[in-house]
Amino acid sequence: MFTENPFQRPETAAIAGALGGAAAFVVGMGAWALGTTFSARREARAARRALGKAQATLAGLDPGTNVTLEGVLEVVGEPGARFEDGAPAAAATAAGPYCAANARAPRLRLVLRDGTVDLRGKTRVVAGSREARDGAIDVLSEETATRIRAACGDTDPLPAGPLRMRSVAHGDRVLVAGRIVQAEETPGAAGYRERGAPWTLEAPSSADRASEVLRIAFAGVPVVSGVMRTAFSRWRLRKIAPYALQAAAFGAALGVGKATYDVHVLAARAEAQAAAEAVARKKAAAQRGPPAYCKEFADQYTIAMDRASTCTHDNDCRVTLRGEQWYDLDGCFRFENRHASTEAADRIAREWLEAKCVSSYEVCSVQPSSMCRKGHCVERPPSGVPETWVRKTFARQFTFFAPPDVDTTLQNGFQCGPGALLNLHRFDFDVTFLLDGYGVALDGPTTSVRIGRYGAVAKWMEGLDLAMAGPDYVRGFLVVFDEKEATCPPFCLPGFGGFGSDTGNVGYLHVKARCKTDAVCEEAFKILETLGPL
Repeated sequence: MFTENPFQRPETAAIAGALGGAAAFVVGMGAWALGTTFSARREARAARRALGKAQATLAGLDPGTNVTLEGVLEVVGEPGARFEDGAPAAAATAAGPYCAANARAPRLRLVLRDGTVDLRGKTRVVAGSREARDGAIDVLSEETATRIRAACGDTDPLPAGPLRMRSVAHGDRVLVAGRIVQAEETPGAAGYRERGAPWTLEAPSSADRASEVLRIAFAGVPVVSGVMRTAFSRWRLRKIAPYALQAAAFGAALGVGKATYDVHVLAARAEAQAAAEAVARKKAAAQRGPPAYCKEFADQYTIAMDRASTCTHDNDCRVTLRGEQWYDLDGCFRFENRHASTEAADRIAREWLEAKCVSSYEVCSVQPSSMCRKGHCVERPPSGVPETWVRKTFARQFTFFAPPDVDTTLQNGFQCGPGALLNLHRFDFDVTFLLDGYGVALDGPTTSVRIGRYGAVAKWMEGLDLAMAGPDYVRGFLVVFDEKEATCPPFCLPGFGGFGSDTGNVGYLHVKARCKTDAVCEEAFKILETLGPL
Protein backbone atom coordinates (compact mmCIF):
# COMPACT_ATOMS: atom_id res chain seq x y z
CA MET A 1 0.00 0.00 0.00
CA PHE A 2 1.40 3.37 -1.02
CA THR A 3 1.77 5.84 1.88
CA GLU A 4 2.47 9.50 1.22
CA ASN A 5 5.76 10.75 2.62
CA PRO A 6 5.75 14.36 3.96
CA PHE A 7 8.78 15.10 1.79
CA GLN A 8 6.79 14.13 -1.31
CA ARG A 9 4.64 17.24 -0.93
CA PRO A 10 5.74 19.97 -3.35
CA GLU A 11 6.20 22.67 -0.69
CA THR A 12 8.36 20.55 1.64
CA ALA A 13 10.23 19.04 -1.30
CA ALA A 14 11.08 22.55 -2.55
CA ILE A 15 12.52 23.51 0.85
CA ALA A 16 14.45 20.24 1.15
CA GLY A 17 15.75 20.60 -2.41
CA ALA A 18 16.88 24.18 -1.78
CA LEU A 19 18.67 23.15 1.41
CA GLY A 20 20.22 20.21 -0.42
CA GLY A 21 21.44 22.47 -3.23
CA ALA A 22 22.92 24.93 -0.72
CA ALA A 23 24.56 22.10 1.22
CA ALA A 24 26.01 20.67 -1.99
CA PHE A 25 27.39 24.11 -2.81
CA VAL A 26 29.04 24.42 0.63
CA VAL A 27 30.48 20.92 0.32
CA GLY A 28 31.77 21.82 -3.13
CA MET A 29 33.51 24.89 -1.71
CA GLY A 30 35.04 22.76 1.04
CA ALA A 31 36.24 20.27 -1.58
CA TRP A 32 37.70 23.16 -3.55
CA ALA A 33 39.56 24.31 -0.44
CA LEU A 34 40.92 20.81 0.17
CA GLY A 35 41.94 20.58 -3.48
CA THR A 36 43.81 23.86 -3.09
CA THR A 37 45.94 22.28 -0.35
CA PHE A 38 46.87 19.35 -2.58
CA SER A 39 47.46 21.77 -5.45
CA ALA A 40 49.94 23.72 -3.31
CA ARG A 41 51.90 20.53 -2.69
CA ARG A 42 51.93 19.65 -6.39
CA GLU A 43 53.16 23.17 -7.21
CA ALA A 44 55.94 22.78 -4.62
CA ARG A 45 57.10 19.50 -6.19
CA ALA A 46 57.03 21.08 -9.67
CA ALA A 47 59.04 24.07 -8.42
CA ARG A 48 61.72 21.80 -6.95
CA ARG A 49 61.95 19.85 -10.19
CA ALA A 50 62.29 23.10 -12.15
CA LEU A 51 65.39 24.02 -10.11
CA GLY A 52 67.17 20.94 -11.41
CA LYS A 53 69.38 18.41 -9.64
CA ALA A 54 70.78 19.82 -6.41
CA GLN A 55 74.32 19.46 -5.06
CA ALA A 56 74.90 19.19 -1.30
CA THR A 57 78.68 19.82 -1.25
CA LEU A 58 81.08 22.47 -2.48
CA ALA A 59 83.39 19.95 -4.08
CA GLY A 60 83.66 20.27 -7.84
CA LEU A 61 81.96 23.68 -8.14
CA ASP A 62 83.13 25.90 -11.00
CA PRO A 63 82.98 29.62 -10.20
CA GLY A 64 80.74 31.59 -12.51
CA THR A 65 78.35 28.74 -13.35
CA ASN A 66 74.65 28.42 -12.56
CA VAL A 67 74.06 25.72 -9.94
CA THR A 68 71.40 24.45 -7.55
CA LEU A 69 72.60 23.80 -3.99
CA GLU A 70 70.84 21.97 -1.17
CA GLY A 71 71.52 22.75 2.49
CA VAL A 72 70.23 24.29 5.71
CA LEU A 73 69.22 27.94 5.53
CA GLU A 74 70.58 30.20 8.28
CA VAL A 75 69.77 33.80 9.19
CA VAL A 76 72.73 35.85 10.39
CA GLY A 77 71.49 38.78 12.47
CA GLU A 78 68.00 40.19 12.13
CA PRO A 79 65.37 38.02 10.37
CA GLY A 80 62.87 39.14 7.78
CA ALA A 81 59.08 38.89 8.11
CA ARG A 82 56.31 36.85 6.53
CA PHE A 83 53.83 38.91 4.57
CA GLU A 84 50.65 37.30 5.91
CA ASP A 85 51.28 37.77 9.66
CA GLY A 86 54.66 39.47 10.15
CA ALA A 87 56.21 36.42 11.87
CA PRO A 88 60.02 36.00 11.55
CA ALA A 89 61.19 34.45 8.30
CA ALA A 90 64.40 34.02 6.38
CA ALA A 91 62.78 34.92 3.05
CA ALA A 92 59.21 35.50 1.88
CA THR A 93 57.34 36.00 -1.39
CA ALA A 94 53.82 37.20 -2.19
CA ALA A 95 53.29 36.01 -5.77
CA GLY A 96 50.49 36.96 -8.11
CA PRO A 97 49.86 35.61 -11.63
CA TYR A 98 52.31 38.07 -13.25
CA CYS A 99 54.69 39.50 -10.63
CA ALA A 100 55.74 39.03 -7.02
CA ALA A 101 56.80 40.95 -3.93
CA ASN A 102 59.91 39.58 -2.23
CA ALA A 103 61.49 40.14 1.17
CA ARG A 104 64.45 38.58 2.94
CA ALA A 105 66.69 38.87 5.98
CA PRO A 106 69.66 41.21 5.46
CA ARG A 107 72.11 38.34 5.60
CA LEU A 108 71.46 34.71 4.65
CA ARG A 109 73.75 31.77 4.21
CA LEU A 110 73.38 28.16 3.15
CA VAL A 111 75.15 25.51 5.27
CA LEU A 112 76.34 22.57 3.15
CA ARG A 113 78.15 19.42 4.24
CA ASP A 114 81.61 20.90 3.75
CA GLY A 115 81.13 24.64 4.13
CA THR A 116 78.82 27.61 3.82
CA VAL A 117 77.65 29.80 0.97
CA ASP A 118 76.50 33.41 1.39
CA LEU A 119 73.28 34.30 -0.46
CA ARG A 120 73.52 37.70 -2.15
CA GLY A 121 70.82 39.63 -3.98
CA LYS A 122 67.05 39.39 -4.27
CA THR A 123 65.36 36.12 -3.41
CA ARG A 124 62.12 34.54 -4.57
CA VAL A 125 60.54 31.68 -2.64
CA VAL A 126 59.06 29.31 -5.24
CA ALA A 127 58.14 26.61 -2.69
CA GLY A 128 57.85 27.54 0.98
CA SER A 129 57.85 25.58 4.21
CA ARG A 130 54.79 27.67 5.09
CA GLU A 131 52.34 28.87 2.49
CA ALA A 132 49.08 30.80 2.53
CA ARG A 133 46.42 31.37 -0.10
CA ASP A 134 44.66 34.72 -0.05
CA GLY A 135 42.77 37.19 -2.20
CA ALA A 136 43.93 40.26 -4.09
CA ILE A 137 45.88 42.96 -2.27
CA ASP A 138 42.88 45.28 -1.97
CA VAL A 139 40.98 42.75 0.20
CA LEU A 140 43.89 41.92 2.53
CA SER A 141 44.32 43.32 6.01
CA GLU A 142 45.98 46.73 6.22
CA GLU A 143 49.10 45.28 7.90
CA THR A 144 49.58 42.63 5.19
CA ALA A 145 49.04 45.13 2.36
CA THR A 146 51.53 47.56 3.98
CA ARG A 147 54.24 44.87 4.15
CA ILE A 148 53.70 43.99 0.47
CA ARG A 149 53.85 47.63 -0.63
CA ALA A 150 57.02 48.17 1.42
CA ALA A 151 58.68 45.16 -0.23
CA CYS A 152 57.82 46.42 -3.73
CA GLY A 153 58.98 49.98 -3.05
CA ASP A 154 58.68 52.59 -5.76
CA THR A 155 60.21 50.52 -8.58
CA ASP A 156 58.59 47.09 -8.58
CA PRO A 157 54.91 46.65 -9.55
CA LEU A 158 52.43 45.42 -6.95
CA PRO A 159 51.32 41.79 -7.44
CA ALA A 160 47.72 41.61 -8.65
CA GLY A 161 45.05 38.92 -8.43
CA PRO A 162 44.84 36.05 -5.90
CA LEU A 163 48.12 35.86 -3.99
CA ARG A 164 50.23 32.87 -3.00
CA MET A 165 52.33 33.78 0.03
CA ARG A 166 55.34 31.56 0.59
CA SER A 167 58.12 31.73 3.17
CA VAL A 168 61.09 29.77 4.49
CA ALA A 169 62.47 30.04 8.01
CA HIS A 170 65.82 29.78 9.77
CA GLY A 171 66.84 26.10 9.93
CA ASP A 172 64.76 24.94 6.95
CA ARG A 173 66.39 22.55 4.49
CA VAL A 174 66.09 24.24 1.10
CA LEU A 175 67.24 24.21 -2.52
CA VAL A 176 68.67 27.47 -3.88
CA ALA A 177 69.39 28.15 -7.57
CA GLY A 178 71.79 30.90 -8.67
CA ARG A 179 75.27 31.69 -9.96
CA ILE A 180 78.16 30.52 -7.78
CA VAL A 181 81.12 32.88 -7.34
CA GLN A 182 84.19 32.60 -5.16
CA ALA A 183 84.75 35.41 -2.70
CA GLU A 184 87.82 36.35 -0.74
CA GLU A 185 87.83 34.86 2.75
CA THR A 186 87.45 37.34 5.60
CA PRO A 187 90.45 36.89 7.96
CA GLY A 188 90.46 36.88 11.75
CA ALA A 189 87.46 34.63 12.48
CA ALA A 190 87.46 31.57 14.74
CA GLY A 191 85.54 29.19 12.49
CA TYR A 192 83.77 28.91 9.18
CA ARG A 193 80.41 29.84 10.77
CA GLU A 194 81.89 33.08 12.14
CA ARG A 195 83.45 34.47 8.99
CA GLY A 196 82.28 35.46 5.55
CA ALA A 197 81.87 32.35 3.40
CA PRO A 198 84.53 31.91 0.69
CA TRP A 199 81.68 31.07 -1.70
CA THR A 200 78.75 33.29 -2.63
CA LEU A 201 75.57 32.44 -4.53
CA GLU A 202 74.12 35.41 -6.35
CA ALA A 203 71.23 36.01 -8.71
CA PRO A 204 72.05 34.93 -12.28
CA SER A 205 72.16 37.57 -15.02
CA SER A 206 69.07 37.80 -17.19
CA ALA A 207 67.65 40.03 -19.90
CA ASP A 208 64.53 40.26 -17.76
CA ARG A 209 65.42 42.24 -14.62
CA ALA A 210 62.54 40.65 -12.73
CA SER A 211 64.16 37.21 -13.27
CA GLU A 212 67.43 38.21 -11.58
CA VAL A 213 66.59 36.51 -8.28
CA LEU A 214 67.81 33.62 -6.19
CA ARG A 215 65.08 30.99 -6.38
CA ILE A 216 64.53 29.17 -3.07
CA ALA A 217 62.45 25.99 -2.62
CA PHE A 218 61.74 24.17 0.64
CA ALA A 219 62.90 20.54 0.44
CA GLY A 220 59.91 19.11 2.32
CA VAL A 221 56.09 19.28 2.27
CA PRO A 222 54.69 22.80 2.77
CA VAL A 223 52.24 23.64 5.55
CA VAL A 224 49.34 25.46 3.84
CA SER A 225 47.14 27.85 5.84
CA GLY A 226 44.34 30.26 5.08
CA VAL A 227 42.60 27.96 2.56
CA MET A 228 39.22 27.74 4.31
CA ARG A 229 39.37 31.40 5.30
CA THR A 230 39.93 32.36 1.67
CA ALA A 231 37.21 30.01 0.39
CA PHE A 232 34.60 31.67 2.64
CA SER A 233 36.00 35.21 2.83
CA ARG A 234 33.61 38.11 2.37
CA TRP A 235 34.96 39.15 -1.02
CA ARG A 236 34.69 35.58 -2.36
CA LEU A 237 31.21 35.09 -0.90
CA ARG A 238 30.06 38.31 -2.57
CA LYS A 239 31.46 37.00 -5.85
CA ILE A 240 29.91 33.53 -5.66
CA ALA A 241 26.59 34.43 -4.00
CA PRO A 242 24.69 34.35 -7.34
CA TYR A 243 25.99 30.83 -8.00
CA ALA A 244 24.90 29.69 -4.52
CA LEU A 245 21.40 31.07 -5.15
CA GLN A 246 21.29 29.28 -8.50
CA ALA A 247 22.29 26.00 -6.82
CA ALA A 248 19.53 26.42 -4.20
CA ALA A 249 16.95 27.27 -6.89
CA PHE A 250 18.02 24.29 -8.98
CA GLY A 251 17.73 22.01 -5.93
CA ALA A 252 14.25 23.37 -5.19
CA ALA A 253 13.15 22.75 -8.78
CA LEU A 254 14.47 19.18 -8.64
CA GLY A 255 12.67 18.62 -5.34
CA VAL A 256 9.34 19.81 -6.73
CA GLY A 257 9.76 17.70 -9.86
CA LYS A 258 10.68 14.62 -7.87
CA ALA A 259 7.70 15.11 -5.52
CA THR A 260 5.31 15.45 -8.45
CA TYR A 261 6.69 12.29 -10.03
CA ASP A 262 6.36 10.35 -6.76
CA VAL A 263 2.76 11.40 -6.20
CA HIS A 264 1.59 10.42 -9.70
CA VAL A 265 3.72 7.34 -10.35
CA LEU A 266 4.94 5.62 -7.21
CA ALA A 267 1.48 4.62 -6.01
CA ALA A 268 0.80 2.65 -9.20
CA ARG A 269 4.30 1.17 -9.11
CA ALA A 270 3.88 0.03 -5.49
CA GLU A 271 0.63 -1.76 -6.34
CA ALA A 272 2.19 -3.46 -9.35
CA GLN A 273 5.20 -4.53 -7.28
CA ALA A 274 2.95 -5.99 -4.56
CA ALA A 275 1.02 -7.98 -7.17
CA ALA A 276 4.25 -9.29 -8.75
CA GLU A 277 5.60 -10.34 -5.35
CA ALA A 278 2.39 -12.21 -4.57
CA VAL A 279 2.64 -14.11 -7.88
CA ALA A 280 6.33 -14.88 -7.27
CA ARG A 281 5.58 -16.24 -3.80
CA LYS A 282 2.88 -18.50 -5.20
CA LYS A 283 5.22 -19.81 -7.90
CA ALA A 284 8.02 -20.40 -5.40
CA ALA A 285 5.65 -22.23 -3.04
CA ALA A 286 4.49 -24.42 -5.94
CA GLN A 287 8.02 -25.20 -7.11
CA ARG A 288 9.67 -25.97 -3.76
CA GLY A 289 8.89 -28.33 -0.94
CA PRO A 290 8.19 -27.21 2.64
CA PRO A 291 11.37 -25.60 4.11
CA ALA A 292 11.25 -27.61 7.36
CA TYR A 293 10.79 -30.86 5.37
CA CYS A 294 13.74 -30.01 3.09
CA LYS A 295 15.95 -29.10 6.05
CA GLU A 296 15.27 -32.44 7.69
CA PHE A 297 16.36 -34.26 4.52
CA ALA A 298 19.50 -32.09 4.29
CA ASP A 299 20.45 -32.81 7.92
CA GLN A 300 20.00 -36.55 7.41
CA TYR A 301 22.15 -36.38 4.26
CA THR A 302 24.91 -34.54 6.15
CA ILE A 303 24.97 -37.22 8.86
CA ALA A 304 25.10 -40.01 6.29
CA MET A 305 27.95 -38.39 4.35
CA ASP A 306 29.83 -37.71 7.59
CA ARG A 307 29.91 -41.48 8.16
CA ALA A 308 30.91 -42.17 4.54
CA SER A 309 33.81 -39.70 4.63
CA THR A 310 35.76 -41.05 7.63
CA CYS A 311 39.33 -42.06 6.79
CA THR A 312 42.77 -42.99 8.10
CA HIS A 313 45.10 -42.22 5.16
CA ASP A 314 45.03 -39.97 2.11
CA ASN A 315 44.67 -43.04 -0.11
CA ASP A 316 41.30 -43.78 1.51
CA CYS A 317 39.79 -40.61 0.02
CA ARG A 318 38.34 -39.72 -3.36
CA VAL A 319 36.36 -36.81 -4.78
CA THR A 320 33.17 -36.97 -6.86
CA LEU A 321 32.03 -34.10 -9.09
CA ARG A 322 28.52 -33.02 -8.04
CA GLY A 323 26.97 -29.59 -8.68
CA GLU A 324 23.90 -29.44 -10.93
CA GLN A 325 20.77 -30.37 -8.93
CA TRP A 326 22.94 -31.55 -5.99
CA TYR A 327 24.59 -28.16 -5.48
CA ASP A 328 22.56 -27.30 -2.34
CA LEU A 329 23.62 -30.56 -0.68
CA ASP A 330 27.27 -30.92 -1.73
CA GLY A 331 28.37 -27.82 -3.57
CA CYS A 332 30.50 -28.70 -6.57
CA PHE A 333 32.24 -31.73 -5.00
CA ARG A 334 31.67 -34.58 -2.58
CA PHE A 335 34.58 -36.04 -0.59
CA GLU A 336 34.13 -39.65 0.48
CA ASN A 337 35.98 -42.80 1.51
CA ARG A 338 36.51 -44.94 -1.59
CA HIS A 339 35.97 -48.11 0.49
CA ALA A 340 32.76 -46.93 2.17
CA SER A 341 29.22 -47.19 0.77
CA THR A 342 27.32 -43.99 -0.04
CA GLU A 343 24.06 -45.84 -0.76
CA ALA A 344 22.29 -44.44 2.34
CA ALA A 345 23.31 -40.88 1.50
CA ASP A 346 22.30 -41.28 -2.16
CA ARG A 347 18.85 -42.61 -1.16
CA ILE A 348 18.27 -39.53 1.04
CA ALA A 349 19.46 -37.26 -1.78
CA ARG A 350 16.94 -38.80 -4.20
CA GLU A 351 14.11 -38.33 -1.70
CA TRP A 352 15.24 -34.72 -1.18
CA LEU A 353 15.11 -34.18 -4.97
CA GLU A 354 11.64 -35.76 -5.29
CA ALA A 355 10.40 -33.43 -2.52
CA LYS A 356 11.24 -30.44 -4.78
CA CYS A 357 13.86 -29.06 -2.40
CA VAL A 358 16.19 -27.78 -5.15
CA SER A 359 16.89 -24.03 -4.95
CA SER A 360 20.17 -23.80 -6.89
CA TYR A 361 21.55 -25.39 -10.04
CA GLU A 362 25.22 -25.06 -10.97
CA VAL A 363 27.43 -26.62 -13.61
CA CYS A 364 30.87 -27.18 -12.06
CA SER A 365 34.01 -27.75 -14.10
CA VAL A 366 37.23 -28.30 -12.09
CA GLN A 367 37.64 -31.45 -10.00
CA PRO A 368 40.09 -31.02 -7.07
CA SER A 369 42.26 -33.48 -5.13
CA SER A 370 41.35 -34.99 -1.77
CA MET A 371 43.21 -35.79 1.46
CA CYS A 372 42.54 -37.18 4.92
CA ARG A 373 42.67 -34.65 7.73
CA LYS A 374 41.38 -35.09 11.29
CA GLY A 375 39.75 -38.39 10.36
CA HIS A 376 37.66 -37.08 7.46
CA CYS A 377 38.14 -36.76 3.71
CA VAL A 378 38.44 -33.11 2.72
CA GLU A 379 39.65 -31.09 -0.23
CA ARG A 380 43.39 -30.71 -0.81
CA PRO A 381 44.14 -27.12 -1.94
CA PRO A 382 46.17 -26.65 -5.14
CA SER A 383 49.97 -26.66 -5.07
CA GLY A 384 51.38 -23.57 -3.41
CA VAL A 385 48.27 -22.97 -1.28
CA PRO A 386 48.49 -23.82 2.45
CA GLU A 387 46.66 -27.07 3.30
CA THR A 388 44.68 -25.35 6.05
CA TRP A 389 43.02 -22.97 3.57
CA VAL A 390 39.45 -23.72 2.54
CA ARG A 391 37.49 -23.13 -0.66
CA LYS A 392 35.09 -20.18 -0.92
CA THR A 393 32.74 -19.20 -3.74
CA PHE A 394 31.61 -15.84 -5.05
CA ALA A 395 28.71 -14.79 -7.29
CA ARG A 396 28.09 -18.42 -8.29
CA GLN A 397 30.83 -17.88 -10.88
CA PHE A 398 34.19 -17.82 -9.07
CA THR A 399 35.98 -19.91 -6.47
CA PHE A 400 39.06 -19.13 -4.35
CA PHE A 401 40.88 -20.29 -1.20
CA ALA A 402 41.27 -18.39 2.09
CA PRO A 403 42.53 -19.06 5.64
CA PRO A 404 39.90 -20.69 7.89
CA ASP A 405 39.86 -17.71 10.31
CA VAL A 406 38.62 -15.33 7.60
CA ASP A 407 35.02 -14.24 8.08
CA THR A 408 33.12 -14.47 4.79
CA THR A 409 29.86 -12.51 4.69
CA LEU A 410 27.55 -11.70 1.80
CA GLN A 411 26.99 -7.94 2.02
CA ASN A 412 23.91 -7.62 -0.16
CA GLY A 413 21.06 -9.67 -1.56
CA PHE A 414 22.64 -10.42 -4.95
CA GLN A 415 24.07 -13.92 -4.81
CA CYS A 416 24.92 -14.14 -8.48
CA GLY A 417 25.39 -11.91 -11.52
CA PRO A 418 26.23 -8.18 -11.60
CA GLY A 419 25.71 -6.50 -8.24
CA ALA A 420 27.01 -9.42 -6.17
CA LEU A 421 29.36 -8.34 -3.36
CA LEU A 422 31.40 -10.45 -0.94
CA ASN A 423 33.41 -9.19 2.03
CA LEU A 424 36.36 -11.08 3.56
CA HIS A 425 37.24 -9.76 7.00
CA ARG A 426 39.88 -10.54 9.56
CA PHE A 427 41.31 -8.40 12.35
CA ASP A 428 44.26 -7.36 10.17
CA PHE A 429 42.73 -6.99 6.70
CA ASP A 430 39.53 -6.33 4.79
CA VAL A 431 38.95 -7.58 1.21
CA THR A 432 35.91 -6.82 -0.94
CA PHE A 433 34.94 -8.70 -4.12
CA LEU A 434 32.47 -6.81 -6.31
CA LEU A 435 30.93 -8.01 -9.57
CA ASP A 436 29.88 -4.70 -11.09
CA GLY A 437 27.87 -3.88 -14.18
CA TYR A 438 30.51 -1.44 -15.43
CA GLY A 439 34.26 -1.48 -15.99
CA VAL A 440 36.62 0.83 -14.04
CA ALA A 441 39.70 2.71 -15.28
CA LEU A 442 42.44 3.12 -12.63
CA ASP A 443 44.33 6.41 -12.23
CA GLY A 444 48.03 6.67 -11.47
CA PRO A 445 50.72 3.96 -11.78
CA THR A 446 49.36 0.45 -12.35
CA THR A 447 50.76 -3.02 -12.97
CA SER A 448 49.43 -5.69 -15.32
CA VAL A 449 48.96 -8.99 -13.47
CA ARG A 450 47.70 -12.47 -14.26
CA ILE A 451 45.24 -13.98 -11.79
CA GLY A 452 44.83 -17.62 -12.77
CA ARG A 453 43.50 -17.50 -16.31
CA TYR A 454 42.31 -13.89 -15.99
CA GLY A 455 44.08 -10.72 -17.06
CA ALA A 456 43.88 -7.78 -14.65
CA VAL A 457 45.40 -4.42 -13.69
CA ALA A 458 46.58 -3.80 -10.11
CA LYS A 459 47.22 -0.56 -8.22
CA TRP A 460 48.88 -0.49 -4.82
CA MET A 461 47.39 2.03 -2.38
CA GLU A 462 48.83 3.83 0.61
CA GLY A 463 48.65 7.20 2.36
CA LEU A 464 45.77 9.37 1.14
CA ASP A 465 44.21 6.50 -0.85
CA LEU A 466 43.46 4.78 2.48
CA ALA A 467 42.50 7.90 4.48
CA MET A 468 38.81 6.90 4.65
CA ALA A 469 39.58 3.30 5.71
CA GLY A 470 40.91 4.21 9.17
CA PRO A 471 44.29 4.97 10.78
CA ASP A 472 45.30 1.31 11.22
CA TYR A 473 45.30 0.50 7.48
CA VAL A 474 48.68 1.36 5.96
CA ARG A 475 48.67 -0.62 2.72
CA GLY A 476 46.18 -1.84 0.18
CA PHE A 477 45.56 -2.74 -3.43
CA LEU A 478 42.85 -2.44 -6.04
CA VAL A 479 42.61 -5.02 -8.83
CA VAL A 480 40.38 -4.46 -11.84
CA PHE A 481 39.97 -7.39 -14.18
CA ASP A 482 40.34 -6.80 -17.91
CA GLU A 483 37.09 -5.94 -19.66
CA LYS A 484 37.87 -8.72 -22.15
CA GLU A 485 37.47 -11.12 -19.20
CA ALA A 486 33.94 -9.86 -18.40
CA THR A 487 31.49 -12.72 -18.05
CA CYS A 488 27.76 -13.08 -18.37
CA PRO A 489 26.01 -14.00 -15.13
CA PRO A 490 25.01 -17.62 -14.50
CA PHE A 491 21.44 -18.85 -14.36
CA CYS A 492 19.79 -17.74 -11.08
CA LEU A 493 16.50 -19.19 -9.97
CA PRO A 494 13.76 -16.55 -9.47
CA GLY A 495 13.57 -15.23 -5.94
CA PHE A 496 17.12 -16.28 -4.99
CA GLY A 497 19.17 -13.19 -5.90
CA GLY A 498 20.94 -12.02 -9.01
CA PHE A 499 19.66 -10.60 -12.26
CA GLY A 500 17.88 -13.74 -13.46
CA SER A 501 18.90 -15.28 -16.74
CA ASP A 502 19.18 -12.02 -18.62
CA THR A 503 22.32 -12.53 -20.70
CA GLY A 504 22.42 -8.83 -21.54
CA ASN A 505 24.01 -8.20 -18.13
CA VAL A 506 27.79 -8.50 -18.07
CA GLY A 507 29.81 -8.62 -14.83
CA TYR A 508 33.16 -6.82 -14.32
CA LEU A 509 35.11 -8.08 -11.31
CA HIS A 510 36.82 -5.57 -8.98
CA VAL A 511 38.76 -6.53 -5.84
CA LYS A 512 39.79 -4.00 -3.16
CA ALA A 513 41.96 -4.85 -0.13
CA ARG A 514 43.04 -2.82 2.90
CA CYS A 515 45.72 -4.20 5.23
CA LYS A 516 47.45 -3.27 8.46
CA THR A 517 50.90 -4.54 7.40
CA ASP A 518 52.76 -5.28 4.16
CA ALA A 519 52.96 -9.01 5.05
CA VAL A 520 49.19 -9.17 5.54
CA CYS A 521 48.69 -7.50 2.14
CA GLU A 522 50.85 -10.17 0.54
CA GLU A 523 48.62 -12.82 2.14
CA ALA A 524 45.49 -11.04 0.88
CA PHE A 525 46.97 -10.91 -2.65
CA LYS A 526 47.77 -14.64 -2.41
CA ILE A 527 44.07 -15.24 -1.69
CA LEU A 528 43.23 -13.36 -4.89
CA GLU A 529 45.80 -15.38 -6.87
CA THR A 530 43.83 -18.57 -6.11
CA LEU A 531 40.78 -17.22 -7.97
CA GLY A 532 39.34 -19.47 -10.66
CA PRO A 533 36.04 -20.36 -12.36
CA LEU A 534 33.44 -22.29 -10.41
